[in-house]
Parts: sequence; structure tokens; C-alpha cells
Amino acid sequence: MNLIFMILSIVDIIIGLMIAYPTFILFTSIVIFYTSLIYVGKGLWSIFSSLAGGYYYDWMGVLDVVYGAALFAIYSGISNGIFYWIGIIAIVEGIYSFFRSL
Repeated sequence: MNLIFMILSIVDIIIGLMIAYPTFILFTSIVIFYTSLIYVGKGLWSIFSSLAGGYYYDWMGVLDVVYGAALFAIYSGISNGIFYWIGIIAIVEGIYSFFRSL
């Protein structure tokens, strides 16, 4: 189970890089689009499953929805300076999750 959490935390770090540096050559627009859909779905799944379990403070699920929305805005051509900081938060969350899963 820890391996799954480690992989997801590495994906969070990559998402943070996608948000902070969207013009990097590997991050094509179609990759950003599908990643935004996956992350919004992942965040909503996390929020709803936490609510069903009686946990009302799922901050990581909310951040996943924010990451997905930021990626969709980047895909749509909306550029804002706050996206860099959202990407940095995603990277820090990924590092936190990685070390927590060790």
C-alpha cells in the first residue's frame, strides 16, 4: 500500500511541475487537458469518500481539485502568476506525502 502512496506523491510532484512550468516541452496541451480531468476526478473522489467516512477536513482532496482547475485554466490559455505558487504547493504536498509514506 505504501508503494501506491509513493507513486501518487511522485505524480503530485510532476503535477506541481506541470502547473509551475506549463511551457516545459514534455507537457503538451493534450497531456495537460487529460491530467486536469483526472485530477479533478481524483479530488472529488477523495472529498466524497472522506465525507462518507465522517472525515470533514480532507485538505488534500480540495488541493487536488484546485490543481485540476489550474491545469484546465492553463490548457484554456489562462495565465496567472498564482499558478506558479499553486505548483509549488503541489510540489511541497508531493514531497510531504512521499516522506509520510516511507
